[in-house]
Formats: sequence, structure tokens, C-alpha cells
Amino acid sequence: MTSLPLDELSQKIRDVVDLVAALRSENAALRGDLAEMQRRLAQKERKAPVSQIDSEAVARLRMELSQLREERKVVKRKVSNVLKKLESIKLQDATVQPELFQDD
Repeated sequence: MTSLPLDELSQKIRDVVDLVAALRSENAALRGDLAEMQRRLAQKERKAPVSQIDSEAVARLRMELSQLREERKVVKRKVSNVLKKLESIKLQDATVQPELFQDD
């Protein structure tokens, strides 16, 4: 494994930490969207018997819900991969700056 200068390695770690933060934010937004879609679907189902529900709207909501779940899986996978890469970084003869790994 090629040894990187400490400044370059520190920058790469900061970039990864920023990416993880962005992915977590995106994941939180998707969770909110998912909860909203579930709430809207439940509300529609409560307002009218199943036979009277606008089947097109329900199908659209179900499709959106499915897409949000898939997006959530993708975000989860990305965060997992980034964390695995972070764990695999070996710092040789370098002092790790603790502030790089603090949760904000």
C-alpha cells in the first residue's frame, strides 16, 4: 500500500466524513418522505372504502413508496461502503487528528 502524505490523507478523510454526513442527511430526508407517503396512503384508505379509493392515486403512492425504499437501500449501501473504506485506511507513522472523526 502506498503511503500518502499526512495532509493528503487528512483531506481524504475529511472528504469521506463529509460524504457520510451528506448521505446520512439524504437518508433522513428519504425517511421523512417515506413516512409522509405512508401517512398519505393510510389517510386515503381511511377516508373511503377500498373500492372507492382512486386506484390510480394509490398505485402512484405505492410506486413512490417503493422508489423511496429503493433509494433508502442505495443510501444505506453507500454509507456502509464508505464506512468500510474508512475502516480499511491504515495510518502508518501518523497521528490521527481526533476532530476528524467527531460527529457533529
